[in-house]
Formats: sequence, C-alpha cells, structure tokens
Amino acid sequence: MLELRSQRDPAWGRAQPNMASNPDSESGSRLQSARLVAAVAELESLGGITRSSMTRAQIHDRFVAEFHDQSRVTPATLADLATIEQELGTVLPQSYLSFMQEHGAVRTPSLLDLVVNTEAELWVISNFIAPADVVRDTRGYWSGGMSDDLIGFADDGMGDLFCFRRLPVGTARPDDSPVWFFDHEFCDHIRQLADSFDDWMFSYLKLKRQELSR
Repeated sequence: MLELRSQRDPAWGRAQPNMASNPDSESGSRLQSARLVAAVAELESLGGITRSSMTRAQIHDRFVAEFHDQSRVTPATLADLATIEQELGTVLPQSYLSFMQEHGAVRTPSLLDLVVNTEAELWVISNFIAPADVVRDTRGYWSGGMSDDLIGFADDGMGDLFCFRRLPVGTARPDDSPVWFFDHEFCDHIRQLADSFDDWMFSYLKLKRQELSR
C-alpha cells in the first residue's frame, strides 16, 4: 500500500500527495503514464464512438489523458475513500470510487479555456478534491450554508462544488450517481448537471472530441 504524505501546494491551496521518495509510486506513475499515452493514441483514431460503447475505464482514462495537467498525484486507497464515508455518513457511488482509486485527485485547469472557447453550457472543473479534503471542505461548506444532503468531490476553482447527494449509511452502493452543482453565492441554488458521474465526465470529453457521439 502506498504511503500518502501531504505537502501544501501554495498555488492551489490543496494538500497534494508527495511521491518523490517512493519507488513503488514511481513505478505506478510510469505505468499510469503509459496507459494515458495509449488512451491519447486511441483518441486520435476514434470515429463515431458512442457513450454506450465505452467502458467506464475508457471514459475515465480518456478524461484524464485529455485534461489532467500531468502533475503527479497518488491514486486514493480504499481506506481513504472509506474514511470519507465514515466521517460524512454516506455511501459513495462505485463510479467515483473506481476513478479515484485509479487516478486520484487530478487537476484539470485546461477545461477553463475549452469551456470558454466553445461557449459550452458546462461548468469548469478545476480539480478533484483529495479524500482528506473532501471531509474537511464538505463540513466547512455545511457550516457555511450548504445543505448537509450534499458531499463535495470537485470544485470549479471559484468556490463552487460538484457534489453527490448524501446516501444514508447502510444503503446499497449505487453503481453510479447524479452529479449536482452547488453555487456558493446562492446556497439554495442547486442544480443537477448529469444523471451520472460517468455521463458527466463524458460530456467534457465529447466537447473536446467532436467525433464522439451520444
């Protein structure tokens, strides 16, 4: 199991994993990079592929290959994700667990230019929130007026959160869940962005790759 040691990133204000001295992390990073290179190559040859023809892993890999800024992140462990559920009293969807275990808290600043340049009706994803910060940030937002029915897992870099609805402990784990947007300037303004986490990620991939179809 990889050891996660946080170091403060002043540019982003988030705790980022330190992988510099872990040889297992180095090996894992090279393997992940190779997979993402393959995903990019596959993207170049795509033609008329639909959402339904793509596996979850393909959607996640291609999203990261297109938009992650290549900063080094450590995939989340099951223990990290279990802590979120225990501390916040919820059950997270399998889609999110799979993404975080494979890729971790990726950062996607390039989505800003893409959304602006295409005038898309999509909210910019700045970065996915590291598991330890999911607990801290969600509790902070609850105290600031956000409904405690929401769990934040990513943000837009301007104080707004992408969220899941909180499911009671003991609920059967859903394969996927709708994604909601919380606007911090209007605490009661909550909108559903997608029917599922995977659909939400695909909407950005489709925006970048016009050859992808619904």
